Amino acid sequence: MPRVSPMAAAWLRLCALLWTFTLPSTHARTPEINTTITCLLSTDCILPCRFRPAGEPLITWYKQGVTIYNSTGSSNRTSLFKEQLATGNASLLLRSCTLRDRGRYTCRINNTLGEQQSTVILRVEAPVRFVTVEMAPSPVRQLKCTSRDIYPAPRLQWSMEPALPLQALRPSTRMVAERSGLYSVQSTLGILENLSGRTYICTVIGSYGTQISRASLSERDVTGIEGQALSIPCLAPMDLQNFTLSWAFMMSGQPTVFLNFSSRTGEVANNWADRVRLDPAQAQSGDGSLKLQNSQEMKGTYTCIFSTDHSKHQVYIHLRTSGAEAGQSHARLWIIVVVVIALLLLGAMILLYTKKKGVFHSWSRMSDLAEARMEMNTVETDANS
Repeated sequence: MPRVSPMAAAWLRLCALLWTFTLPSTHARTPEINTTITCLLSTDCILPCRFRPAGEPLITWYKQGVTIYNSTGSSNRTSLFKEQLATGNASLLLRSCTLRDRGRYTCRINNTLGEQQSTVILRVEAPVRFVTVEMAPSPVRQLKCTSRDIYPAPRLQWSMEPALPLQALRPSTRMVAERSGLYSVQSTLGILENLSGRTYICTVIGSYGTQISRASLSERDVTGIEGQALSIPCLAPMDLQNFTLSWAFMMSGQPTVFLNFSSRTGEVANNWADRVRLDPAQAQSGDGSLKLQNSQEMKGTYTCIFSTDHSKHQVYIHLRTSGAEAGQSHARLWIIVVVVIALLLLGAMILLYTKKKGVFHSWSRMSDLAEARMEMNTVETDANS
């Protein structure tokens, strides 16, 4: 047997050692996996955790290093989907999330393959569920936008259609943290003297960008003639889907709802069926105009509201009426105006015709004089000769 030199033996031992370290170990630790999820306040939440199944696993969940669940104990708020452990699912069910549940969670599994670990960052959100815009009582010319019970603190912004700079209207926003940890936001905005034809929009955006809610308000004046039917216009914003429409009449400063329509079902509930009518087909396409049978009996202030889960579009409509005599006098006035315009046009045409005829007559007379002069010159020339 050949002898191996000490140097060669050392090299062989080093190579064997390196080869041993490069072999896959059945007890190697799986690299940590990080995930961020957002759950809604007061709802059940699932913290994901996947592992490579092998044998009976020992599963432990930690929050900020403190054990909150292990497979040998039990908890009222947390549990595993035990029927799915064999497929490698160790996700944790967390019931009724609170703001205190926010933080870093670690899922650790020990089985015959070694230790496997993953981390979940849990964010809890109280979404923007509603936004309201209303006019302040007279004589203050302001709008107020309000939203409550939100987490984290949201952003609020105003806009207007047609678009105008809002700095001159002095928007003022105030954020308040309640004892529960949730936020309320309120903002005021001055309005122009003439609100008719303009729409003011208040938008509230959640900090995580997952929830956006808005409300808008506009106002218009409508005039009808006593004793005649009238249509009060109210159109939904563009591309509004799955909405409800409600009409109300202001009595003693409070709205009394008399009609509701659902775009999901197409059903109309009309308590004033003998006085007003809504076309369901037009309403389905976003035209919520209301037809009144007699405008004299129905004058006052109406509100038309289109609502969805995250938006509310409200229109104040002030209906005024004028007497039939006033309507007839307006009609007579229009007739007089039309007759006067027609007479003026006729006079202008006659004047234009007269001018043209006068020019032709003058030109003919000048031609006759020229011919007479030529004849006289001819006669004088013959006489001289």
